[in-house]
Amino acid sequence: MNKQQALAKIEELKKFVEEIDKQAIQLYDNNFKVNSEGWKKKTVEGGVVLENPKGDIWEILGGEYNGEQLFTWDAAIRETKKAGKKMPTKEQFEELLKDDEFPKNRVLDGFRPYSSAALYDVGSYGYYWSSSVTGSYSCTLAFNSSSANMGNSGRANGFSVRCVRD
Repeated sequence: MNKQQALAKIEELKKFVEEIDKQAIQLYDNNFKVNSEGWKKKTVEGGVVLENPKGDIWEILGGEYNGEQLFTWDAAIRETKKAGKKMPTKEQFEELLKDDEFPKNRVLDGFRPYSSAALYDVGSYGYYWSSSVTGSYSCTLAFNSSSANMGNSGRANGFSVRCVRD
């Protein structure tokens, strides 16, 4: 094997390793959802939602974000575990954020604050829970159509869930 062939092989291996890395951290194409059959309809500030019987998951009704669901952190952990899925860790989100394209084409379904029955930032921002915690907070990802940042949030807020592909 000559030097040129060796360099070509190295480049091929680099691309192979990059693909493996991307596959290891890929998220499912759509936000995680659970069956909302039998939930109660509620009018809240900012829209109409279905609320599950435990009061910890809300499904947006109407408009562009119809069917999107917001979970408290505890509900997200409970429901993803039941479904055999996993939320990304803080470190996995940080790895994804190295890709400038990551925040584009994500669902900007806002959030539901723990302190009120309302929907905020719908159409402007999206928020994902991570499985990582720091003290009494959970690590979260906040994003809009052009940027994304890691932060921490109280676990009673209602955020979306995007799971990691196996």
